[in-house]
Amino acid sequence: MLTVWAGIGGNLIIYRSAISAVPQELYEVASIDGAGAVRSFFNVTLPSIRLPLLYTTVMTTTVSFNVFAQPLMLTNGGPADSTTVLMMEVRDLAFGGGPSIAGVASAMAVLLGLVLMAISAIQFFIMYRRTDV
Repeated sequence: MLTVWAGIGGNLIIYRSAISAVPQELYEVASIDGAGAVRSFFNVTLPSIRLPLLYTTVMTTTVSFNVFAQPLMLTNGGPADSTTVLMMEVRDLAFGGGPSIAGVASAMAVLLGLVLMAISAIQFFIMYRRTDV
């Protein structure tokens, strides 16, 4: 909840500015064609804010995978390490009290980067698939 609360403000600013940049003529044309509020939203607003929507989706997903500070500040692993996240595990492997396994931590970080690139590519292709075939 803390991460969502911290990130929602920036996304709302991006969405508000993107929606205000949609030309009013498009809404007027849609209303002349008989589109209601819901159809105008899906056929005018969403296609018009596609780039900001893609940006916020990719950035929110990336930040969600890289969360570190919030669980560390709130619980430091919690009971039986129940709130340990991936980045905390990478830190513990690289800089923990025992023998340093920096190679494993580095491999985990690189794999996380590759997974995030794959997820971002999937999000890009889903958002930009052609619907006017």
